[in-house]
Amino acid sequence: MIKSLILKNYGPLAAIEWKGLGKVNLVIGNNGTGKTFLLKAAYSAVKASEEYKRGDEPRKLSEILSDKLYWTFQTEKLGDLVAKGQTGKLEFRMETDEGTLAYSFGESTVRTLLDIIEPSQSRSSNSLFLPEKEILTLYKVIIDSRERAKLFGFDDTYYDLAKVISIGLKKREELPGIFRRKAEYSRRCWRQSLSRRKRSLALQERPLFVSYQRGFGRCKEIGYS
Repeated sequence: MIKSLILKNYGPLAAIEWKGLGKVNLVIGNNGTGKTFLLKAAYSAVKASEEYKRGDEPRKLSEILSDKLYWTFQTEKLGDLVAKGQTGKLEFRMETDEGTLAYSFGESTVRTLLDIIEPSQSRSSNSLFLPEKEILTLYKVIIDSRERAKLFGFDDTYYDLAKVISIGLKKREELPGIFRRKAEYSRRCWRQSLSRRKRSLALQERPLFVSYQRGFGRCKEIGYS
């Protein structure tokens, strides 16, 4: 769990110190005040910590985090995130149950973070950022734009969620055949019963409750109301 966040010269956020965070936290502010910047900065750090040392991941945390910031904020160079008109570097510090993750960089930074403090251990959770835009019908386009075309457009908050949706749908499609056949059998039984009772139901205008059991290769009606 995130315990505190400290940001300085981070986009529209000149300075923010947020301590005593709980499991549920509410961010309120006018448009353009940096709410999304704050959430994306936290998400990038959390997600990078989760990918670090996971499985056979060979990259250093600095490399993972640099890549995450680049694709989440989608700037030409990371230095563009430094607040304009402010003196000093961009600074970020996050305290979690796993330790401290902190980094800083200046306007000349292109793609790689050099000044970074790593937490004592990686995170085992799998965090997601839920964007405000509808994504279910676009998840294939989002994945294709990143993995094949390598284009800006949908940042990592969309891309990470699209991957989870894709995995979930693939697992559903791999449902064992016996369960699919059972579902098809139940639908067939329902259609047969509905066809037989359609006229009487129309006349009586009363609800029909039907349950089925399979016996001798045919649908057996158990009860009606």
